[in-house]
Amino acid sequence: MHLRSTGVSVRWRPGLKSAILTTAAPARRSWHCARFGFDEVEGRTMEWHSDEDLRKLEEALMALPEENDPMLLPEFDGFCAGLITSPEMIPPSVWLAKVWGEGGAPEFESLADMQATLDLLMAHYNRVATALMMPGEYFPVMDEDQRNGDILWEFWMLGFLAAMQLRPEAWGKIAASRNVRAIKALKK
Repeated sequence: MHLRSTGVSVRWRPGLKSAILTTAAPARRSWHCARFGFDEVEGRTMEWHSDEDLRKLEEALMALPEENDPMLLPEFDGFCAGLITSPEMIPPSVWLAKVWGEGGAPEFESLADMQATLDLLMAHYNRVATALMMPGEYFPVMDEDQRNGDILWEFWMLGFLAAMQLRPEAWGKIAASRNVRAIKALKK
């Protein structure tokens, strides 16, 4: 069962690569995430996640039928990281079912709504993939507990584990290998 709503506000932490993004509107959650700016990649400027990108993605995920228990934003971010770092390629035709939740693909009001949701999901996936290819550029999206300010990393981890469960044999081969660096990374 996911927590789906708490009140929130936007506040940047100057000097850090992170931000607390929140709004006062009901049915919103606050999340702690990377403040991705603009970086130079192979001679061109690339825009990372903006607060608006994440807000739109969160709204799309929150619009999915709650009874299906779909992924929330931090969970989807961890899921993307797990998919991308998986030893075996996992196509969207396989992993989208996990995003939608137990009830399967939702019924959208229109083809345009469906395409907009898929575009947001794939844009986030691609941004995470690009950030993970550049050391030091990926920062996970995580919830913030409104009561005490604690970062709730568990949702992100649940997403990563859900991705691992799509290819357990592949992850098991790494764990069973004699690659000391890989084994050490899996045990952290």
